[in-house]
Amino acid sequence: MNIRKLIGLAGVAKNENYTAQQWGRRFEFFMVLIAIWLPLQWHMEKHHQILPSLVTISNWSVWVFFVLEMVVLLSLVQHRLNYLKRNWMKVVIIVVGLPIIWEQTPLVGILRGLQLLLMLRLMLPWWDTSVHFLSRNRLGTTLFTAFVTTTLAGVLMAAIDPAYKNPWVGIWWAWQTVTTVGYGDIVPVSFAGRLLAIVLMLLGIAFLSLLTANFSAYFISRGTNQVVKAEDQILKALQDVQKRLDKIENHIKK
Repeated sequence: MNIRKLIGLAGVAKNENYTAQQWGRRFEFFMVLIAIWLPLQWHMEKHHQILPSLVTISNWSVWVFFVLEMVVLLSLVQHRLNYLKRNWMKVVIIVVGLPIIWEQTPLVGILRGLQLLLMLRLMLPWWDTSVHFLSRNRLGTTLFTAFVTTTLAGVLMAAIDPAYKNPWVGIWWAWQTVTTVGYGDIVPVSFAGRLLAIVLMLLGIAFLSLLTANFSAYFISRGTNQVVKAEDQILKALQDVQKRLDKIENHIKK
């Protein structure tokens, strides 16, 4: 079973019309930009480095964007009920993520725990696209995906775990973790932080395996290209010899 469909974040179905799929991809691009911004906002908010008014504007803007995505895609898809069934988590995020609830409810601490769920909503489309390109064994794409994922995980860790004083510390920890170096100079202390660390460890194993495979494929392809080039040169030389023999044969016949 498709994991995105199971958790209610399946997006636009592949059998939907072209316009709906195109707008779905457009919204996914902006979701990645929001995913980069939100951990920075959460960190600055936690350390009182951003004005409350700006936090309110940002929260409302993100929420309005989610609502806009839902309204636009519902108006474009042909099977609206099926879209809602496949994307029920989006409805939950819109309802629970209403900024006025975050500001007035006494359960703010519980709602803050939904930040990881929100990041999952934002990053899943980008991750699916990355997996598609990674399956093609392209070294550049693998390096870029590893860099973005690791850096973003470090910024997110700084936002959700009190042991990380700024995003740079989180990024430093993330690169230690994904490369399996593990100096141990800083470790997550919260449940959410340790959960994120587990995910990053698993991703680190996957990235190292992919990089090993890509480097091997790269050097093998280089060797193969050299062999093909040498074979082409030999074939060209044989063709030249054949042409000369044909000329000699024609001359003898005359």
